[in-house]
Amino acid sequence: MSEEIALDAVGQRYQLNGEVGRGGMSVVYAALDPRIGRQVAIKLLHPHLAVREDARKRFLQEAKAIARLENPNILKVYDYDSPDGAASYIVSEFIEGITFKDWYEQHSIKLWEVVALLTIPLFKALAHAHQQGIIHRDVKPENVMIRSRDGSPVLMDFGIAHMVDSETLTATGAVIGSPAHMAPEVVNGERLTEKADLFSMGTVLYWMTCGALPFVAPNPAALFRRILEARFDPINTRRPDVLPSFAHLVESCMERDPQRRPESALSIAESLEDLLALAGIEDIDHTLSELAHHPKQFQQTLPQRLAPAYCQSSKRVLSEGDIYLSLELSQRALILDPNSEDAEKLQRSARKALRSQNSMMISKWSFVGIVILTVLFLGNDLVQSHRSDSGSVDLRANQDLAQLTADQAQKLKAKGVTADHIKDGTSIEDSSNKIDPSKSDKKNSVPSANSSKIIVKNMINKVKSADKLVKSGKLRRRKRRIPKRLRRSAKKPIEPKNKPSRRSIKMVSKEKQRIDISSIYKGVNVFVDGQQVGHIYEIDRAGGLGLTLGDKHEILFTSPFCEAHKEFVTFKKRQTRVPRLVFECKFKPATFKIKANQLAEVFLNGSQPRRLGMTNQQITYQMKATHVNLSLLIMSGNGQGKTLKLRVSAGQYKEVKWP
Repeated sequence: MSEEIALDAVGQRYQLNGEVGRGGMSVVYAALDPRIGRQVAIKLLHPHLAVREDARKRFLQEAKAIARLENPNILKVYDYDSPDGAASYIVSEFIEGITFKDWYEQHSIKLWEVVALLTIPLFKALAHAHQQGIIHRDVKPENVMIRSRDGSPVLMDFGIAHMVDSETLTATGAVIGSPAHMAPEVVNGERLTEKADLFSMGTVLYWMTCGALPFVAPNPAALFRRILEARFDPINTRRPDVLPSFAHLVESCMERDPQRRPESALSIAESLEDLLALAGIEDIDHTLSELAHHPKQFQQTLPQRLAPAYCQSSKRVLSEGDIYLSLELSQRALILDPNSEDAEKLQRSARKALRSQNSMMISKWSFVGIVILTVLFLGNDLVQSHRSDSGSVDLRANQDLAQLTADQAQKLKAKGVTADHIKDGTSIEDSSNKIDPSKSDKKNSVPSANSSKIIVKNMINKVKSADKLVKSGKLRRRKRRIPKRLRRSAKKPIEPKNKPSRRSIKMVSKEKQRIDISSIYKGVNVFVDGQQVGHIYEIDRAGGLGLTLGDKHEILFTSPFCEAHKEFVTFKKRQTRVPRLVFECKFKPATFKIKANQLAEVFLNGSQPRRLGMTNQQITYQMKATHVNLSLLIMSGNGQGKTLKLRVSAGQYKEVKWP
């Protein structure tokens, strides 16, 4: 049957208005239902497939599957042809909008919050389909439409949807789906579950967040191998600004083992909603509508709305004891608004709470270790002192002799008991001239088993009391001991260069507080209140900084390789324990340009090549060290690739010619 004959058959019932899309199984037309005046979309099976009975059954399977799904984010099916009809077609709602892929290309997504906003309805739609026993098996950006009127995403194209209870309709020996978004179990031909859709959705979220697919290869065989290994670059290496909790959730969807993926699509949707609630976004539908009507303006103004909400959430979760989440949220607020003093204050509070928690844990486990060692030592002593078997007579005699005091030895000698009696096997207690226990010196007597238990019990009670004192802050720690090579210089720490005049020193004598500055990057410059005081290694040698009590000091860290970092420090009174300020370097990105005669794609070479950009364009590379040797793969338009070795430095720009 030709396509013209099929169109004539459809035209008897519907008024066709032109083709709107074409795929591997079917072609889609816009049409009008003249009976009710409704705009519809008609998916017509290709003629070469319509003659095959198995293809017609699969096509009809799709119609029945979608028809029973009632969800606002799943394409609605109105009608379909019978198996014996002249043409195989499905009539569904007509969506005014564009595909997910086209929307992304028109409005690049800069915030992970927008990614979560757009995908929450899709996870709920998948959850509804999974409850009905339907697996989509081909989730990809091209199979999602964005409605123009409200911005809501719609999941469509269940053309290869697979009923869990209908194994006989699975295409034997055929690879069905989009390779870049396939789950490992699909590639292996294993039995599928709903978690195959979660893997595909994970690749979609990764692509939306990072602007690149997680699995890339020059040919399908290599691509399938990488999918089976489930090896991809972590999201935070490509987008360090993304909230780690969101990155972990997306990466968990792409686990190799389905059992290690999230429990269900609904659980992922709920987790995303919880994360957006921390950002102050709770009305998903209303926010999607804002995004649909003004996408560019929405993404420009969103950071100003999110930063205060993140600060409030960070403060709340910190009061609830979740220190790590508080650090994440305050850091996200600083990324959105680098000048936020509230976020900086919350960062310092969270770090202080984390240091206090770590100190408490160290103290607690130290005391537990002392208790265990004490119990083991006393238990071993009791076993040795009360051993009474025949093979230990000499040992017991020697112990008894060793435990005798000078006074007891005099009494035994007067009564005729000597060491020979003990060595011959006659114990002191069994001797006719034994010592009366009631008259013996209690202080010098050997502890019994009961008395040893009391000693252990008292020791445990003391440890518990000490633990309570540590928690309450009443028990102070020993001062940190300064190495000999620093003792002399530690008495005179470095002070900021903007010192007051001698006259003002005589008039106002302010007390100083010493503070240690440390970092694994010793060449970082340190500024205090706008004045350079030296490098970190110089401050470390001198025993720290001397800061005036009562004043607010601005400490700035700068380096050619690290992003500038600022801390505000105020000491109202002298600290008994010298505080320590640790600088953690956030490396500046490296930028480079590869000059070439023609445009070519640039990949980071490796077991899983990652696209970095194009030749003759500036490329930014996120650094994890001061210098990195890159192995680049240059792919020309004819598919041929050549490697290029390039050394880049953090914060530096470099140009090279190729070839």
